[in-house]
Amino acid sequence: MSWGAIVGIVVFALVAISLLPYFRESLQTLGAVLRRPQAGRGALRGKTGVARTALEPEGTISVEGELWQAVSRSGHLEAGTQVRVEKVGGPKLYVTEKETGGQ
Repeated sequence: MSWGAIVGIVVFALVAISLLPYFRESLQTLGAVLRRPQAGRGALRGKTGVARTALEPEGTISVEGELWQAVSRSGHLEAGTQVRVEKVGGPKLYVTEKETGGQ
């Protein structure tokens, strides 16, 4: 490799490093866009909630502080039972009773 090529690479690297602070905000914004969280009903899948009314099999549950109409896939569930959202179908959430670990 010639000295001219080495000098060119070093100059390029120094210029690139010196410009990084100017592009930091743009790179952070790009990263935020690429990691954008899910929103809406689809983001509820897999979340845990609490039955606010008995699910016979339909009733009302609370997930992340919001009330939703739900259908139990585990049969009758009493009010206060912890549930897991398995599916989102239109305005209703389809839930199962949350399994308690270790007991």
